[in-house]
Amino acid sequence: MKQNLKRIEESGDEDLFESDSNSTENEASGDNAKNQILINNFFHRHQLLNVGEVGHVESVWRRVLGPGSGKLSVHIPEGECGGVSSTAAILSTKIGMLVRGLIPISVNKWVDVPTEVKEYIMDRVLDHFDLDYTRHEDVRTVVETMMTARRTHRNRMHAYFKKFPSKEAALLKPHPDTTEEQWKELCDLFTSEAFMKRSEQNKKNRSKLTVNHAAGSRSFQRTRACMKNQESGNINPAELYKKNYTNKDGIWTSEGAREIYERMDAFQRKCDLEGKTYTEIEVYSEILGKKSGYVRGLGRAVKPLPSSTLTTQSSDLQHQLAKARMR
Repeated sequence: MKQNLKRIEESGDEDLFESDSNSTENEASGDNAKNQILINNFFHRHQLLNVGEVGHVESVWRRVLGPGSGKLSVHIPEGECGGVSSTAAILSTKIGMLVRGLIPISVNKWVDVPTEVKEYIMDRVLDHFDLDYTRHEDVRTVVETMMTARRTHRNRMHAYFKKFPSKEAALLKPHPDTTEEQWKELCDLFTSEAFMKRSEQNKKNRSKLTVNHAAGSRSFQRTRACMKNQESGNINPAELYKKNYTNKDGIWTSEGAREIYERMDAFQRKCDLEGKTYTEIEVYSEILGKKSGYVRGLGRAVKPLPSSTLTTQSSDLQHQLAKARMR
């Protein structure tokens, strides 16, 4: 179970410190001990949440749903990750509440969060949402939303930390959403050599970006849904790209973005002349290249067709989750 869950996570977004390095027997033993501590801490946090001493997850959630609400249905399109409906947004909200309330933010890597904890959160999601964990799309949506929620929350904490001139100054003013102990752990994490090295590398990588979108907070997935032909269900890939990379006045975000659009448009015209059909995934993959786990230019919600290996691994995970749910 642990290996299958790890693989489905790694097949999509990579977390900040994801690593596949081999461990010695001693390291493995140490990891098991750390996992048990994390599991114990997790269930302690859950007990506190239930009696209202830490956060207000369930009370806030009841206000979101309203009285007497049953399970919400969320449609995850085939081959995609996430949805564009209002209930999909509520699903993200619920998962974010659970992740922030139950997973210690100072845990260094997502892979360090015990599988038992991840499974518990996934099970709690089923208390409120009508999802099918035998579907690869539903499992992947929940797992990646958990990862994104944790990463977003920690990035928010890091942004607050960077406002201070030093670690000592930051320690004097903990973030309002943390306890003093939690904030100290975060400050230790943010000043660790590994975190600082990775953060600097990410900063350099962002500076190399030559094409930036103009979609703002609107997801690429929502733009796709709005531009889809209601009768045929088709999307013009080049026009979709143009929508995401021009501002409200029709001005391109960069010359590079305009050139990519022209290449897409030319490719589509060539296919039309030759009588070939194409999808936006095929066009984007042809022009922008392939990236493991998602399609460049379409956001992380749109996934390429999984390999036979990944499909088998995902099926194993889905079967075990369904079996665990029945116990």
